[in-house]
Amino acid sequence: MAFFTSASQPVRRHHAASRATRVLSRVLISHEESMDPADYEMAGVLGRVSVPIREKGTGEIIYSQQGTRRTCGARGEDGNAIAKGAEVMVTRYEKGIAYVRLWTEMSGDHDPM
Repeated sequence: MAFFTSASQPVRRHHAASRATRVLSRVLISHEESMDPADYEMAGVLGRVSVPIREKGTGEIIYSQQGTRRTCGARGEDGNAIAKGAEVMVTRYEKGIAYVRLWTEMSGDHDPM
């Protein structure tokens, strides 16, 4: 009996591995949902500054996209400093950096003084 058990172990492992691969492929590859690049477009995304953006420097924003909270590096569109906690809108996205403006500027609520 031991002879058959030891000889069949590699076969059993192979079958278990192929079953696991089939199950994972069904879960990970959904035929009902298609990925649309427009769903991941950064221009127009609203976010909040989590690491202050220094003048002509880089900070970080937090934003939600497709139900997931994300972060990315950010710079002020005009090179201006932007404080932590400020609401911003992404105007363009290049090489992993979001270029942002204050939401108050974009929405017309800005008081230019």
